Amino acid sequence: MKMQWIKFGFAYILWAVFIALGLLILVVSRTSLTTFLRLNYSLNNFQRGKQVELIDQAYFLIMGLILVVLMIVVEEYFKNGARKNVLTRRLARVFGIEIFFFFLASVASVYLVGFSTLVTAELVFLFLLSCVLLMFGYKNPPRTIQNKI
Repeated sequence: MKMQWIKFGFAYILWAVFIALGLLILVVSRTSLTTFLRLNYSLNNFQRGKQVELIDQAYFLIMGLILVVLMIVVEEYFKNGARKNVLTRRLARVFGIEIFFFFLASVASVYLVGFSTLVTAELVFLFLLSCVLLMFGYKNPPRTIQNKI
């Protein structure tokens, strides 16, 4: 019984990490989108500047709602994973996908600002980490032979 509570506690701690990383992705992607639109679309045009502000606010609202829905789904997914003893595989799946989206948002941001050696190494690390987590999360577990007597 005590071990079950530890698993649930671990699942909820990592759920909080999922939320924090989701908020970070939201901020980085919003900044990248707004910067890209300001540099390439508005260009000293008042009406287009207001359109960029509308897109910025709408993006934040829509992606915020998507994040809230994902928070609810992932909480249940982690909780059931703890109950079924497959939490590590589920963590790898969720965080692999989330880190990949963080990688994409970071690439967009770095594209606007400029690449450097350290940032390129960080992007390569994020991409490889997401690939490893996804491979672990979606790899078929080895089948065990059960004796039925």
